[in-house]
Amino acid sequence: MAIETLSERQRAGFKARAENKGRVCKEGLWSWARHVNYFGYVLWRGGYCMVSCGWIGGVLMGLLQGWDLGTRAVAVQDEYCSAKYGEQWSQFKRDVPYRIVPGVY
Repeated sequence: MAIETLSERQRAGFKARAENKGRVCKEGLWSWARHVNYFGYVLWRGGYCMVSCGWIGGVLMGLLQGWDLGTRAVAVQDEYCSAKYGEQWSQFKRDVPYRIVPGVY
């Protein structure tokens, strides 16, 4: 939960500053992956399931959530951000090549 919470707090702090109005957040965890908050989400959901169902359930939930976010949610968010930020989003994708997991995907 720490990754998801920290990333959302960093983005909220970035967006709260007037000079960042209409800009893409590339600070903190957001400089590691474009949807780093989803990585935190997958980890805490998998961990929660692991506590309640055992390690097999946790791994399966983590894989299911990762697959869903990687194949559906990221595409929807990328389309939305491309329309909203235009070239700024294209540059962000070049600067931050990883979608969810820093150094992996």
